[in-house]
Amino acid sequence: MILPPGAYKKIYCSWDICDYGWIHTWEDYWNECQELHQEAIERGWGYYMDLDEDKEYRWWLKHYKNK
Repeated sequence: MILPPGAYKKIYCSWDICDYGWIHTWEDYWNECQELHQEAIERGWGYYMDLDEDKEYRWWLKHYKNK
């Protein structure tokens, strides 16, 4: 059965609709970035990668904070 667009609003309560499944704080995200970068260096992949805190913060704002 194919429903018309917007029909989910009539079937499901609007307060049960969730656009995201998790929230990362900046500190958690930055610690994870540092761990992944260190692991990449240990495996030989990260020597050419630069870990820039400002760039990562802007990415975190775009994808987590300002979503």
